[in-house]
Amino acid sequence: MGRTRLFWEWFKIALFVVGGGYAIIVVADDVFGRRLKWLREGELLEHLPIISSVPGLIAGNSAIYVGLKTCGRTGALVALAGVALPSIMIFLGVAVGFDFIPKENIWIDGAFLGLRSALSGVIAGTIWRTLFKSRADWSKGMGVELQPLSVKGRFVAAALVASYVAVAALLAGDAFWTFLKYGFLAIGGGYPLVPFYFHTFVGPDAPLLQLSPVEFSDLMALTQMTPGPISLNAATFFGFRLNGAVGSVVASAALLTPSFILLTAVLTGLDRWRRSWIVRGFTRLLKPVSATLMCVALYRFLSLSVWESLPDGGFTFRPCALALAVFAAVMLVKRKLSIMALIFICAVLGAATVPLC
Repeated sequence: MGRTRLFWEWFKIALFVVGGGYAIIVVADDVFGRRLKWLREGELLEHLPIISSVPGLIAGNSAIYVGLKTCGRTGALVALAGVALPSIMIFLGVAVGFDFIPKENIWIDGAFLGLRSALSGVIAGTIWRTLFKSRADWSKGMGVELQPLSVKGRFVAAALVASYVAVAALLAGDAFWTFLKYGFLAIGGGYPLVPFYFHTFVGPDAPLLQLSPVEFSDLMALTQMTPGPISLNAATFFGFRLNGAVGSVVASAALLTPSFILLTAVLTGLDRWRRSWIVRGFTRLLKPVSATLMCVALYRFLSLSVWESLPDGGFTFRPCALALAVFAAVMLVKRKLSIMALIFICAVLGAATVPLC
């Protein structure tokens, strides 16, 4: 259960999973719960209400939780780096070549349709396989037990934080302060940040950048079509436009900083006070709330794959996408294929069948 393995597992998840935090947490639960046995199967999903209610991206908060539970505070940082690095690498390339990227390609569109269909089925299968069958024992808390830092440890931690803030602000002040603020505002994942992005970066009166609405729309589409957390992809892009390649790294790190601090405090405090009737009452609500959140995520992915709403009030139905979603759900429930294999197979099938849909 070493830190190197922790980093690479999160790196692979973020590198190959498209669709943002809900898709990533489903795959991470399969990897760390069913395959590696580092967590109890379904554990991440049962804790989804806490993971999504603390400010920060769902993918980042999930990585922090796994890192804290398996390797302590340094493990949380390692896991967070693993989930962030693919987004920074991929979207830095997107930012550099943004004006030259083909925005419409039938085969690429088909592959991503297959990916979204697979994730619809994966989420549906996960709801059936884990959330409705789980038997969580909340009297044991969340299992994150950290010893308080010593006086020397607190001094070192304070010095490291101060150095980090000073260096980041010096290298890319606009990117750092903007996305540090957004990190505190990202409650329930990265989607609530989209209006803030629009206000700050779009239009002639935007304070930092003046992107056109068309550019912003294309950017948002690309953030959902490429691997990694959606808002982290956007942070990488905006950081590059503000302060170059260094700005991409600084903006991404700043966006994830609040969640590391706040989630670490919440998780350790929750276990410390788990005998409190207030905490025990709250944790009893986790299972139904988790199921509700996952059903909302399922609806979101279905509306991006199996059907799509039209401006005139109608919708487009895609039978091929529905078939891929059902295939993915059945394979997951029957444990015939891993989630990663399902994602790749459905991407290939989506590219091959898109002219028929």
